Amino acid sequence: MELKPGLSALITGGASGIGKALSLALARKGLFVTIVDFAEQKGKEVACLVEKENSEFHEKLEYHSAIFVKCDVTNPRDLTLAFEKHVATYGGLDICINSAGIGNPVPFKDDQTDGTKTWRHTINVNLLAVIDCTRLAIKTMQAQQKPGVIINVGSSAGLYPLFLGPVYSASKGGVIMFTRSLTPYKRQGIRVNVLCPEFVRTEMGEKMDAKLISLMGGFVPMEMVVKGAFELITDESRAGSCLWITNRRGLEYWPTPAEEAKYTVRYSSSSRNNMISFQAPLGFQLPHNFKKLVVHTLSHHFRDSTHIISAPLKLPLDTDQVLLKVIYAGVNAGDVNFSAGRYFQGTKEEISSLLPFDAGFEISYDYGSILLLQAVGIIAAIGDSVRNLKVGTPAALMKRHSQLAKLAGNKVVATCGGKEKARLLKELGVDRVIDYKAEDVKTALKEFPKGVDIVYESVGGNMFDLCLDALAIRGRLIVIGLISQYIGKNGWTPLNYPRLEKLLSKSQNVSGFVLVQYGHLWKEHLLRLFHLYSSGKLKVVLDPKRFSGLHSVADAVEYLHSGKSTGKVVVCIDPSFEHQMAKLYYDLKRFSGLHSVADAVEYLHSDFAEEKGKEVACLVEKENSRFHEKLEFPSAIFVKCDVTNPRDISLAFEKHVATYGGLDICINSAGINNPVPFQKDQSDGAKTWRHTINVNLVAIKTMQALQKPGVIINTGSYTGLFPFFLDPIYSGSKGGVVLFTRSLTPYKREGIRVNVLCPEVVRTEMGEKLDPKYVSLMGGFVPMELVVKGAFELITDESRAGSCLWISNRRGMVYWPIPSEEAKYSLRSSSSSRSNKISFQAPLSSQLPQNFKKLFNKILTSALSLFVFSVVHTWSQNFRDATHIISAPLRLPLEPDQVLLKVIYAGVNAGDAVGIIAAIGDSLGQMKSGKVVLVTAAAGGTGQFAVQLAKLVGNKVVATCGGKEKARLLKEFGVDRVIDYKTEDIKTALKEFPKGVDIVYECVGGNMFNLCLDALAIRGRLIVIGMISQYQGKDGWKPLNYPGLVENLLAKSQTVAGFVLIHYSHLMQKHLIRLFQLYSSGKLKVVIDPKRFSGLHSVSDAVEHLHSGKSTGKVVVCMDPSFEHQMAKL
Repeated sequence: MELKPGLSALITGGASGIGKALSLALARKGLFVTIVDFAEQKGKEVACLVEKENSEFHEKLEYHSAIFVKCDVTNPRDLTLAFEKHVATYGGLDICINSAGIGNPVPFKDDQTDGTKTWRHTINVNLLAVIDCTRLAIKTMQAQQKPGVIINVGSSAGLYPLFLGPVYSASKGGVIMFTRSLTPYKRQGIRVNVLCPEFVRTEMGEKMDAKLISLMGGFVPMEMVVKGAFELITDESRAGSCLWITNRRGLEYWPTPAEEAKYTVRYSSSSRNNMISFQAPLGFQLPHNFKKLVVHTLSHHFRDSTHIISAPLKLPLDTDQVLLKVIYAGVNAGDVNFSAGRYFQGTKEEISSLLPFDAGFEISYDYGSILLLQAVGIIAAIGDSVRNLKVGTPAALMKRHSQLAKLAGNKVVATCGGKEKARLLKELGVDRVIDYKAEDVKTALKEFPKGVDIVYESVGGNMFDLCLDALAIRGRLIVIGLISQYIGKNGWTPLNYPRLEKLLSKSQNVSGFVLVQYGHLWKEHLLRLFHLYSSGKLKVVLDPKRFSGLHSVADAVEYLHSGKSTGKVVVCIDPSFEHQMAKLYYDLKRFSGLHSVADAVEYLHSDFAEEKGKEVACLVEKENSRFHEKLEFPSAIFVKCDVTNPRDISLAFEKHVATYGGLDICINSAGINNPVPFQKDQSDGAKTWRHTINVNLVAIKTMQALQKPGVIINTGSYTGLFPFFLDPIYSGSKGGVVLFTRSLTPYKREGIRVNVLCPEVVRTEMGEKLDPKYVSLMGGFVPMELVVKGAFELITDESRAGSCLWISNRRGMVYWPIPSEEAKYSLRSSSSSRSNKISFQAPLSSQLPQNFKKLFNKILTSALSLFVFSVVHTWSQNFRDATHIISAPLRLPLEPDQVLLKVIYAGVNAGDAVGIIAAIGDSLGQMKSGKVVLVTAAAGGTGQFAVQLAKLVGNKVVATCGGKEKARLLKEFGVDRVIDYKTEDIKTALKEFPKGVDIVYECVGGNMFNLCLDALAIRGRLIVIGMISQYQGKDGWKPLNYPGLVENLLAKSQTVAGFVLIHYSHLMQKHLIRLFQLYSSGKLKVVIDPKRFSGLHSVSDAVEHLHSGKSTGKVVVCMDPSFEHQMAKL
């Protein structure tokens, strides 16, 4: 929507704070504004200011260009009148901004009232009023039948917990989930978005602790909030969007598309008509045997190594199995490696012992009860526990496509051979097609002087070298095949790779990828691909050459390797079905596969369920009778209670305590969904959405009941984690529960742990009323046993407080958010931090010198002048010969944003970087808990950080070093296995890990690199942060040869990544802060080498000491010895 004079906006809370700022900002664009607020005097003042601002746009108006309406936003009648007055004055409504909000007047932990004037009022203003305003705005915009925009002002406290204000956090969490669930209104031209700034300098913000504000980077400028609001108004693509605004990260949409893709399930009301109508004419009699292609001898000649056999069909199926009658299957270039045994682990004799085995990656038989990689067929039989699938219906499994880069918004360069292939790629939207038969690939790639960021390489040989040469700094090269090397006299011939050092110097990485090693990710990506295909965003091209029957698979493989194919080469495994496949293809094309939920679902619920409650109490007594044989009181009681009634709740807790003498566990599970769909509700919500909010959110304040350590479990829902378009009210209420619970983490200090359980759809009365297609899309009902298991985990795990456990069939039990996502925003503060300030004040004179001394090094000045005072005056690997000290003028005065640092201590490095490498490196290594991590030269300046960070995450750490003293230090750090290469053989020691190591931080190079690569596990990552053994010598850094390196990476889907700190300067601040927090909290130790170096002239000595192998910990130089005696205090 373009902001232009004549449009009108209604703004609640417009008399102060963000509402006032937005009122004035819109006035400057010439908009008519209605200020809605309870503060009459301030509201009228703002209305006058607005009129003054927009007077230049409206000179001869017969009415005011701004009006004020006094309104209690918690009063439905007041709100309705405010909207009516706006429409009567300005003839319509274009923009509604719901900015009215308050903080909780009494800290939650101190509130002994029933909350009517405190936390309940906060919920009423911050959440219920926002829902009511949104409802009225939508109703007004629908009536005028023209587009409109609604912005709900949330808060960062609705995205992550605010321990100081759990009720405020809950109210804003509800606003966010409610807003995000309103995305479908975009189809009516109404866009609803939510603005989530961190602390802004308003009356409410000014009351916050100044130290917390400072920790968060200071107040967010009001100009940034206005900019965010204008972006949500003008960007037509934004609907259901949440814009997070911070000083630390700027304007950022939440969640990121990558995070959203992990959990969102998109539906469409039109999908009811998208069911597959095809029914295959399968007989009820299944065959006793089926044909399949097997490898009988190891050879890269696919035809010679395979033959067809008849195998028995194993019936009956297991309860969770599906038997697929395969009709079509794809062939793969790597099938020749499969038949040669190249993708199996072990010696040739060990692999030969596996013969015969099934042939190929994709499919080699006409029936199969395993998950196939690429096949289309008919379901022939299903196990007893399989739901939502029928015998005779078609199924399609696993397709791969090359258009995803364009869909993600990238510039795509593609190579091919031949005009027909080039034409196809242009049709797919490729930006630059390089036909190697018509032009030189190397020359064409020079059109991209900064290099290419990501390469998907499947050719190998010279093409691999060209791709590596064209790779940008921090670029990624994913090897998905080496097809040019597969066929030949001797099969797959490994090549030499002498340029590994280039990966280090440019912080690049090379990864191998074999599909079978990523089976755990298939389902997630298959759903995404199928959704893209069915929506028309992804095209599938099949090679026109026809292959029929299992006997033609070898022909298809050879055709693929001929270079003549275009698109996917497919074999029709059973030609008798081919004539019916046209209809199957049509149905698959129409079937969106996802979605179909009723537009409106009305739920019935019994009031307070007395009869059912008593029945359950009897069942509980029966279950626990073996534990309590001679009780004088019942082991289970039922209390009839309206959970929205404070008195009822209090009596229920009093009765429990009177009966059992205390309370150890409280589970708040009462909940309903909205009985009337939000979009159809014409009432004031007293018996519908207001009641839903009261039951699901307001009724969970039970803390006063616990007078001793205990556990509270609040039952949330997956709809509180991601939007539920069918029921925005339910989603909003559960979003509030989640944020409320997460904000109660500090109660753990009092022995009270509060957690929230968020299952997806469970087979309950409420769950049974959902459309079966929607439930199927979510992976079926979550078993109640899994929910119970999750609840028990939250109760028994003493470390869990403020934890949110998401339970789904798709991903199992996952804590939300994952630590890496939480790290983006969470700020942990401590009340003790006030006393942790540095009191040291250096006795600097007020007179700055005119010159300063520095080591002169022509190579590094421009890149590192802020960090190192060194540049080379001559090219040499010998640091002492290459450098000398000069005197340089001090450039004064400073620029306004500059800081001048008097350097006292500085570290030296093997490749001249800092210990922060390890912190950034753990991100590159994608470090998670439960892995085996190997760190070489682990007792050095970088290694000591790497081993400790790996341990802190919860990994098993293996470390190499040379000498008893270094080994002792590493054991003190908690290293699980220390390998002292001076006393034992590293290769032998690494055999203690038969599955290999998952992550390696390698800085030695040479033979050590080869040992690490040999020990790397499938899907393992080897991060090269240095090659210290190769730096010194007569000729300096001498590149080595690594035969078969890329072939090995491909076979095991491994990654080798280089890392140089200057290529990651954009991440330094974040990780430096993290390191300092770990260090100051005592979780991270820093060891300084005991050898002392003083003055600039001793830097060369320090570098040589580091390369001698005698150092332990970080080697440091005191740049100004005159300050040294004062540094102990600092």
